[in-house]
Amino acid sequence: MGNEKTSNIKKGDQQCENIKEPISKFREEINKHLDHLEKKLYKEAVTVWGQEKSKLTDFVSEIEEKRRNFRKCRMIYQPLQKILQNCNPFRGLKNKEIRIIDFKGNTVNSIQVQNEFNLNHLVYCDNRVIYNDYGGKVVTCVDGSGKHIWQYKQDLKGPQGLCVDTYGNIIVTDRTSSRIIAISKDGQDSKVLVRKKDGLNYPIDICLRNNESYGFVCYESGKYLAKFNLSYD
Repeated sequence: MGNEKTSNIKKGDQQCENIKEPISKFREEINKHLDHLEKKLYKEAVTVWGQEKSKLTDFVSEIEEKRRNFRKCRMIYQPLQKILQNCNPFRGLKNKEIRIIDFKGNTVNSIQVQNEFNLNHLVYCDNRVIYNDYGGKVVTCVDGSGKHIWQYKQDLKGPQGLCVDTYGNIIVTDRTSSRIIAISKDGQDSKVLVRKKDGLNYPIDICLRNNESYGFVCYESGKYLAKFNLSYD
């Protein structure tokens, strides 16, 4: 009977050894599978993060671009604000009449004009009023009392926006011909600064950066604001 028990113990030990081997192989397979799964999940996580990071980067770039555009708008507004502050009278329009109004709202003078089209653009500088007539294809300059000083008609197709540089030259957008023209302070000379072949397309409004050699022009659709360099060479 003792021999039988000894034999049973040996059989049990052998069976245990036989079971350990497949368990070890099974554990190895599980470990390989887990390692593969870990690498796969890590790769997918890196891919997803890269995509999200790209979206966040684009979003930040869009915000920065809007900030830059906002700063540019402020840069345009500040010189215009300064010009308005430096010009003592305000300008008021009613039909084909120019009214010069002081800061208290009193009419200083009323100037009657004979425009074919309504008055849409004018500038006031050094006690002079310069205004355009789109239909009449002319730019006119009068003094504060309405006395005629000069009139410019040369090669204008449809003058629109007006502004004045630091020398007193009048910068005009000629919408129909897609040009920007500089007219001398006395109205005797002129020069084309920007043409259609330079990329200009039906310009409307215009302004100059104060004490700088560049300005901005708005196209007819109102969707585009372009910067241009000012040079009389």
